[in-house]
Amino acid sequence: MLTIDSLLQGSWYVNVKNQRYHPENVAEMTRNGVAQIVGHCTSHKTNSQALFVFLIRNNMEGMLCYFIASTLKLKALIINISDIAIVKMLIKEEYIAAYVMSHAYQVELPDGKRIGLIFDGNGPFPVSPITISEFTPFPYAYFYFMTSGTTSKPKLVQYQEIRLTANAHQVSLYLNLSARDNTLCFFPVQYMYGLSTMLSSLISQGGLVFEQYQLSSVSEIISYYGINTLPLIGDWMIPLSKVLVASRVRLNTILNASDRLLNIQASQMLTCCDVLWNNFGQTESGPRLFCQRLETVNDIEKRSRNSVVAPGFVMSDRIKIQLRKNSEDSTASS
Repeated sequence: MLTIDSLLQGSWYVNVKNQRYHPENVAEMTRNGVAQIVGHCTSHKTNSQALFVFLIRNNMEGMLCYFIASTLKLKALIINISDIAIVKMLIKEEYIAAYVMSHAYQVELPDGKRIGLIFDGNGPFPVSPITISEFTPFPYAYFYFMTSGTTSKPKLVQYQEIRLTANAHQVSLYLNLSARDNTLCFFPVQYMYGLSTMLSSLISQGGLVFEQYQLSSVSEIISYYGINTLPLIGDWMIPLSKVLVASRVRLNTILNASDRLLNIQASQMLTCCDVLWNNFGQTESGPRLFCQRLETVNDIEKRSRNSVVAPGFVMSDRIKIQLRKNSEDSTASS
């Protein structure tokens, strides 16, 4: 089974703010983080089977937290530091083992529960492999995702890490990603949009670039890093397609990461890419389930209804679907 920490044995790279990180760099920072957590929890007699809340500011910190949690086989919730109030609303303090964050953060937390990490300095921090392997009794890490609460009260969704890596592996296969591909990620990795993008890129041994979305700079970023794969949300597509066409920038693959794709959005994006994929089922807290490859405007027209592109086909034969006729509709038509 593929675990997240096993990806540290790969040959991928990640670019963040013009700095390139290879697996060996990330592995060293992961080891330092792991050692500091084990040391803190040992001295404070922390319940390692409780939930570890990782507070991050950016995707690089988020990626490191996934590797750390996977190495220690933790129950982990990775969130932006600004969302800590929601965590306190959803989870009783007694269920939280510790709050893990950069040592630079100053957050008011219960005594003994704050772990401030130094990722790349004042190390290494030696920890015996036996301590790490016995830190929790779990066979794998468990990750919790927090919904935004835009449609209902925020809630937590739990996934075993091997389910997340298996889903990302399927995504990398149907996208045909390889070590030659460079992917640009605008999405936060604490949500499934960003995590799936990150994992599928690392699994394929390709290049991954973390950036903040700014319409005026996307063309420059794509050209500078040789980006050929770009996940987007539908709201960005029409304005971005105009910028890319004007800049004469063309991509191999663009993915829709929204819960729906409009005909007009799809048609506009096809003017600046070879293939557009609709990835239905990808939400902030859920993995991808369906996919559909679009290469021409005719493809869009054939596979749309009411100006919305159809979700597509199951991305794996292991996914089974069953359609049932709505009882209200059948009653009304009888």
